[in-house]
Amino acid sequence: MKFLKPIWILAFFLAFTPKSEKISRSTCFVMSPEYLAFDFFSPISFEELSAFDGDLDSTQEDNLREWQAYYENKVPQEAIQAIVYQASANDLQKIRAYVQKPSSSLADSLKNNPLVKYWQNKADLRTIDYLYYAKSCEPHAAYFDEWSEEKRDIKQMRWLTDAGKKYYYEKANNTFFKLRFAYQAIRMAHYSGEYQKAIELYAELVEPLFGKSESIIRYWALAHKAGALRYLNRGGESAYLFSKVFKECPSKRVSSFLSFKIKNEQEWQKAFSLCQNTEEKVELYFLRSLDKNANGLEEMKNIYKIQPESPRLSLMLVREINKLESDLLSIDISNNLLFYEGYQNYPQQEAIQHLMGLKGFLGECLKEKQIAEPELWTLADGYLEYVAGNPQRALSVFADLKKQTKDKNFKSQIEIFELAMQISRLSKIDEEAENSIYKAVKAQNHQHLHDFMIEAFARLYDKQGLSGKAYLCRNDIFNLKMDPKLELIEALIILTQKNKLTAFEDEYLFPKIQSNYLAKDKIGKPLDVLLEMKATLLFHQDRIKEALAIYEQIPDKLMYTIESDPFQANVIDCQENCPPSINRGKYNRKTLALRILALKELVKNSPVDQAQYYFELGNAYYNMTHFGNSWIALDYFRSSMDLWYLKSEPDKAQEMLLFTDCSKAKYFYDRAMNSAISTGNMEMAAQSCYMAAKCEQNQYYLKPETEIGWDGYIEPNYAPENRRYFTRLKTEFKSTKYYDQLVQECRYFNSFVRR
Repeated sequence: MKFLKPIWILAFFLAFTPKSEKISRSTCFVMSPEYLAFDFFSPISFEELSAFDGDLDSTQEDNLREWQAYYENKVPQEAIQAIVYQASANDLQKIRAYVQKPSSSLADSLKNNPLVKYWQNKADLRTIDYLYYAKSCEPHAAYFDEWSEEKRDIKQMRWLTDAGKKYYYEKANNTFFKLRFAYQAIRMAHYSGEYQKAIELYAELVEPLFGKSESIIRYWALAHKAGALRYLNRGGESAYLFSKVFKECPSKRVSSFLSFKIKNEQEWQKAFSLCQNTEEKVELYFLRSLDKNANGLEEMKNIYKIQPESPRLSLMLVREINKLESDLLSIDISNNLLFYEGYQNYPQQEAIQHLMGLKGFLGECLKEKQIAEPELWTLADGYLEYVAGNPQRALSVFADLKKQTKDKNFKSQIEIFELAMQISRLSKIDEEAENSIYKAVKAQNHQHLHDFMIEAFARLYDKQGLSGKAYLCRNDIFNLKMDPKLELIEALIILTQKNKLTAFEDEYLFPKIQSNYLAKDKIGKPLDVLLEMKATLLFHQDRIKEALAIYEQIPDKLMYTIESDPFQANVIDCQENCPPSINRGKYNRKTLALRILALKELVKNSPVDQAQYYFELGNAYYNMTHFGNSWIALDYFRSSMDLWYLKSEPDKAQEMLLFTDCSKAKYFYDRAMNSAISTGNMEMAAQSCYMAAKCEQNQYYLKPETEIGWDGYIEPNYAPENRRYFTRLKTEFKSTKYYDQLVQECRYFNSFVRR
């Protein structure tokens, strides 16, 4: 099948680690909207909110760590996970019976679990009872779509709410289990719509224990209280509590952010009034800044006024730069701000203003020297100078920072920026510059700097008329086989014949000529691969002698084998599972071209069997089309949707090496039919007439006015102008055996005859 062509994204990354936050060193400075796999808060996606501490959702891991600590690390975490997260409520009942009476039946996988053995040694039934209760709650906590036929069992959930409170007092003998019973009860109350009860349960069961434990369950329960408050239209209180969960509980950070909502100024003021210290106010500003429509710079200024040393400012700075980059560093390098001569005509004027505003604020913060991470801000200052079109100022900032900093990561990043600046300022690329820049970028092992270099090189190659190198920067041989252009193939052939290759050509460009996703056995030397493509394109253009002259230069292993019989005439078109033939797999592209050339000589010089030769030529030209069994002779990929593209998106269809022209096949079938009639061979004449009818039908398919379904189906048409050969079959060849065969095997012809 044919595949969409890949799109390469321009991006840089900055790796840094603020000392006060757990942030991966993959945190980025530069991004494009298509790149969302960051350990950072992206303006496009919320999925990066877990960047501060591990994975997107670490609730299970955090909970298992608490269970393992409860058992003083005497039980492996895997054993705990198998029971807490994998065992069913029914399993827990059987485990309880086994712990009480070892002769009870229990699966070996559970019997041999170290946690079950631990319970057995300690005669611990309380834990089993809690887990059975938790397993009973679990199905009711699952997500229920409002359109789903399955609904929550509210009555059962209310019973579980009350049971959790009862067990809190009667079964839990320590804070560990009290918090867990309380959490389950509050969760059931929340999800069953008893919001006020959830709030009251939190006050009664969790608040008294908050200072007696460090358990994450405290914040899990607090999140449910915050959710209940929101449903009671107490948005300010809800937002305040979600901000607390966000700050203190990494495993609930994403869900807390998604639940943090401020509808109006009144709710904001309420949330702000509940803050007990500056840190909590900072957290509210920070969370508000993460909204995709927020004015991040304004929120940074708000935080700076009350806590200029806040570590949140560094995160917000990086995020604001991310947002700027998504506006200013376009995937189209010609529209990239780094390659613009000034800003007057740049389309994103709002982003330009934001860039200048951020630069101004950053400069003030550096001057006042109150920020927590001055080296990071200095690095950002240099980078923004670069983006703003002041490369000399940027280089000066980087040079000073490189002398002062001891952070190897910063030094490496400065080198990356300096390389990027060198690349963006190139006006021409020669082999010396190509080699030196490629080697320097390769040494950095930095994928997105590498991508930036490739796009810049491609742009320069285009300007310098080096079309082959420009193409290979952005594509590989797969794309060229989908969209073959003779002049481009010839340019690449010249490139492969160079006496001495640059490192960039040898290590990056030439391997892309050899790549072949669908035919690993067809990988050869770059020159041979390109020659095979040129020959096949000439074959496609019916320049057979020229194609053969090139095929003769190519190793046989690069010849595409034609699995079907290209000279077979089939009543029903087939691409796979065609009728048996002794010639299946006999031909490849070269030998088929040779046979076609030989047949063309035979029809000229051998009047005997002329109808047969014409018929074979018609079959070959028909089967090499998109409709036939030997399309692989002229194309590399085929899809049942090719005609849909051809009809609905003609511009895209032009990019495909799609051979649909049946006119040559029809020409030879006409000759075969006339020749067969002249010799009295009416069976062959009838067969030739039918194959010409298939060509006529395919021409109807390709008419602009012919409608095609989304699944590729085209309704048959029986208008006289589209069925001239069917008419001839019905009037001239009705007495042949082949006519009777067609009535039985061809649904379209059968319908035509009955009409």
